Amino acid sequence: FATISSGAGSVRDGKPSGIYMLTSESPVRDSFAREVLKHIQVKYSTRPFCSRWLVRSHGTRALLALRFLEQSGVLHHYAQLVENSKNKVAQAEHTVVITDKEIIVITA
Repeated sequence: FATISSGAGSVRDGKPSGIYMLTSESPVRDSFAREVLKHIQVKYSTRPFCSRWLVRSHGTRALLALRFLEQSGVLHHYAQLVENSKNKVAQAEHTVVITDKEIIVITA
């Protein structure tokens, strides 16, 4: 994480970010939410994903399914990070695969 030099040096949770992660696999009553959950399990497994990706594949109803899955405890929704002095925060990360012989960065 990076902030400007006059920042407080710490961050807190802010508004919803639209980033989710599968945290458990429990039964879901809503049929459309089950369909979205199956897509999440197959495509993302336990890796974080963005709500807009599901809107592209399932339409705007996916947002209601995400809310239902979050309330059911199946998904975790990450909040935006806000610097305590209200300055901007930048975050960057990579996904890596570690094998016996090499470390491969799979994000660009």
